[in-house]
Amino acid sequence: MPNSENQPSRPTSITNFDGGTVNKPSSVRLEWIDVLRGIAILMVILVHVGTHSHVQEKSITTFTDYGSRGVQLFFIVSAFTLFRNFTQKFNPKSFYIRRYARIAPMFFLALIFYAIVGYPGSKLDMWNLGGYSTYMLIIPFLHGLSPYSYNALVPGGWSVACEFLFYYSLPFLAFFCRGFRSTLIVLCLALIEADIWTRLYQGHLEPFFSGHASPIDLNRPIGDFINLAFFYQIPVFISGMLLVYINIDAIRHSCAKSKILSSAVRVSPYLAAIILLAAAASGNATLQSRMVTIFVFFFLVFSFGLSPQNLLVNKAMILIGKYSYSIYLVHFVFLDPYTKLAARWLPNLAPILQLIVVYGLVATSSYMISMLTYRFIEAPFINLGHKLSFAVGARNRPTGNTYATTPTNRLVATASSTNPTRKSG
Repeated sequence: MPNSENQPSRPTSITNFDGGTVNKPSSVRLEWIDVLRGIAILMVILVHVGTHSHVQEKSITTFTDYGSRGVQLFFIVSAFTLFRNFTQKFNPKSFYIRRYARIAPMFFLALIFYAIVGYPGSKLDMWNLGGYSTYMLIIPFLHGLSPYSYNALVPGGWSVACEFLFYYSLPFLAFFCRGFRSTLIVLCLALIEADIWTRLYQGHLEPFFSGHASPIDLNRPIGDFINLAFFYQIPVFISGMLLVYINIDAIRHSCAKSKILSSAVRVSPYLAAIILLAAAASGNATLQSRMVTIFVFFFLVFSFGLSPQNLLVNKAMILIGKYSYSIYLVHFVFLDPYTKLAARWLPNLAPILQLIVVYGLVATSSYMISMLTYRFIEAPFINLGHKLSFAVGARNRPTGNTYATTPTNRLVATASSTNPTRKSG
């Protein structure tokens, strides 16, 4: 999944790419954000390896299936990082140039690759029920609006579509999400909207679309659209936006005054990780439900922000998170070949051990390829996107030193006013 701008809340005076000289968070990356992306992509690989494996034990399949929730962790982190840098002096052209340059090059390269080579172990064409209309929708990343096209041409493309639809929705959502209370209200409304979407799609839309797409074996792509559509994922994104209005810095400073609370802060990331593993291994439908998962991920992101210096924040996980978007698009290539290879060369090995071997091979191979794709494709286009964004923003940039208010800046200003002795620079 694409990385968003993950920068800390310490404001410095720089030139904003959206136009104007503003106070904006420092350009230093938040390493714990990359770690969360690393956790998310490892979960996604887990579910896909589990789907291709021959493991029959319910406890194992339940654990691997929970990896599908890693996409929701991606969404929460993405919404958090983007919204915390969202300015009132929003320049749509600059913003969408950066976002398109971040997502499109690697995505379209994957599209070309899978069109030529195919998707090992599956017929990807069966997902393209929209025909030529899919190509028209996929260019502006609107294919997530169609049950015929949302996951076509590129495996896992549905999540990229949801991500870009969030980009389109961000200015609208930001207008209403101006504080913790208003964002919480929007989150509640989004949960209601998701429930209405589920009932409406099951009762009316799915039969309508299925009738127009027959004959299809069980209409599986159309049936899956109910849970993979952006309309169902909106609450996940908004929960990430809600995190922006929790002043983690102020909480950390307050807890530092107490040894007990300070200890609780230090162990919070490990506690969050244990809760995540417990939910995955439980097999309990309630603990693995979407609402509980959102809460678990919400606490996971909050705890890492509260205690960013922990053993989980290490160089390996940071790099995995940094390359996570390429890994996401690349790892599908290795799933079927490595599964067949393990079954052929390790036939006497227990299925669970075969799964572990395949998981390690898929993760390692995807990481190695992604190192190259990030260096030669992602990074150059990210830089190009910033240059084009700056050029577009410069046309409307006012003279003088202005302050573009971001949710993060508002929180920092509040913390500074309540703690005069705290240095802001």
